[in-house]
Amino acid sequence: MKKTKKIGALYTWLPYFGLVCVLTLIYIGNVHKAEKKIRQINDLHKEIEELRREYIAIKQQSMYDGTLYQVGKKVEGLELAESVKIPKKIAP
Repeated sequence: MKKTKKIGALYTWLPYFGLVCVLTLIYIGNVHKAEKKIRQINDLHKEIEELRREYIAIKQQSMYDGTLYQVGKKVEGLELAESVKIPKKIAP
């Protein structure tokens, strides 16, 4: 009689044990998803920094290439002359 009573008590705790198992699985899945999202964010952050550096380098190079001296060197063989007139401001 005692043996069946113990088995009956085990069956009464079974739903609670099942609930704890389900909650544990949900917790593990949530942690895995959060870590995956953090890795994605870190990868995107690295990519953004790389693109930012590339943008700054291109901008710096274009600013250097746009200087009067560099433009003059590039068009040296085209027989172009530099303007000696002072530019005028157009009033509206």
